Amino acid sequence: MLGKLEVLLAGTLTLALVVTGAAQQQSVIWAGQSNVSVRGNTIEKIGGCDGCDDAGAQSRQVIRSGNGFVEFRVDDPYKFWAAGLSRAGVVAQFSQIDFAWRFNGNGRADVIERGAYQPNSDTEAYPGDMFRVAAVNGRVQYIRNGSIIHESLRQATYPLAFTAALGTVGARVTNARIDTGGRNFVGTSGRYDSPSFDSESFADLDRNRNGFLTPAEFNGTSREFDRIDRNGDGRLSRSEWAQAGATSTYDPRYDSRSDSRYDSRSDSRYDTGDREAYVDARRRWTDTDVRAEAGDLITFVADGTIELNQSGASSAPSGSPYTTQSPPLRTAAVGLLIARIGNSEVIPVGSNRTVRAPVSGEILLGVNDDVLEDNSGEYRVRISVRPR
Repeated sequence: MLGKLEVLLAGTLTLALVVTGAAQQQSVIWAGQSNVSVRGNTIEKIGGCDGCDDAGAQSRQVIRSGNGFVEFRVDDPYKFWAAGLSRAGVVAQFSQIDFAWRFNGNGRADVIERGAYQPNSDTEAYPGDMFRVAAVNGRVQYIRNGSIIHESLRQATYPLAFTAALGTVGARVTNARIDTGGRNFVGTSGRYDSPSFDSESFADLDRNRNGFLTPAEFNGTSREFDRIDRNGDGRLSRSEWAQAGATSTYDPRYDSRSDSRYDSRSDSRYDTGDREAYVDARRRWTDTDVRAEAGDLITFVADGTIELNQSGASSAPSGSPYTTQSPPLRTAAVGLLIARIGNSEVIPVGSNRTVRAPVSGEILLGVNDDVLEDNSGEYRVRISVRPR
């Protein structure tokens, strides 16, 4: 096998492993990369043999004992790769990852442990799905979008690191995170600490990063969920989360749907919580799953960096000096973050802009470029909709 990855955990590793009694969920810092490019907590295979597991990396952070997890988002389920938990310092190959999700290149995933397929672990994989491997009270669980798909029969050997082995050139592990303390996730072996009602806890629980918490993501009882869900739409918004933190006791005034202080409109537009979307530079339009009505005020705040072509030209959401033939907005910078509302004309957005929705419809985001196939990377965009 070409280019085996030998991961050496240097003495500087301890700087990234300052662990307190609280959970230590953080973006993965990749070490010992082989045949991959690194952009923040995302890695992509850029060299080596196409189809061989000769590319990968391992996290500097480790889970030293007890509970913890690693998670990541799937961008393209039609690539061949594996990622999960392994002993620190192993070679990043399929056969060396102790507990891994494997993506077979056909839109499906299954579980492998040191290269061995685990029966009855198959599941579908779609772009945007969140996958997790968690050490839970001595067991290892495999979770997709908050639902446990498989539980291992093997015990974990510590310390555990996030290890990814990439087969297909272009395969990516996106938004990789590690929790070295085990807060805010639920397994069949029990429930963890009750959440604090702050924005960080909300982000920890929001596994699919859509700006809402579902009952599957919430780590409390159904009664607690219903109490926080003030508008009764079956999901928790950031504003409802913040309101729950503002009052630690149950307020019966908001339990009556006929009470004039209760806003019965369940449309997501009337929720003041921001949404978050990830805009893939290779896709013409990304559906944010956020709707606006004509006249609504929409605020976009974006960050991130994309590569516009294989020559290495990069762009921020505000655009770049690079030129191209026929982007959607010919008078705007190439790489600029752009939007459409339903079937509206293309709207220039950039890194920070508030616009009024010209028509009603779903909010779509994209990159102002004519050829998308040779791009890489993504923008992260926070979206806030205020009714007209």
